[in-house]
Amino acid sequence: MEKVQMLLLILFGVVVFVWRLVQKARETMAQESRTRPGNQGPPAPGTSFQELLKQMQAQNAARSADPTATVPAPAARKPRQAKPLAAPTPPVERPAPRRPATPRAPLQTTPEAPNAVQRRVADMLRNPADVRAAFVLSEILQRKF
Repeated sequence: MEKVQMLLLILFGVVVFVWRLVQKARETMAQESRTRPGNQGPPAPGTSFQELLKQMQAQNAARSADPTATVPAPAARKPRQAKPLAAPTPPVERPAPRRPATPRAPLQTTPEAPNAVQRRVADMLRNPADVRAAFVLSEILQRKF
């Protein structure tokens, strides 16, 4: 008996849940129909494509048959020179050969140490391989994500 009561309670809960979902869907559809009254799309044209095509052809024929109709003359243009189909490819720049690593002297702790650091940084920036390595290391060590 106790199991039957539990099953009825669960069944009642499912029915109430489904009923509330249906009510909410009806409410949403009614609200959308109130806010968007013209939801059917553009009306179909009264004429068919074939009729429109015949009208346009008749208008074009009337324009070409009428000698008084003024057609603007095209502006005088210079003849265009033919462009080659394949654009010339730019020469490939080869990277500079990598210098062998040279042992660096430890930094000095004298008042002239800032100048030594500046010289060392300037020396490192002259070599593209060192700049590339610094960029890769900065991306690895200071990740944005």
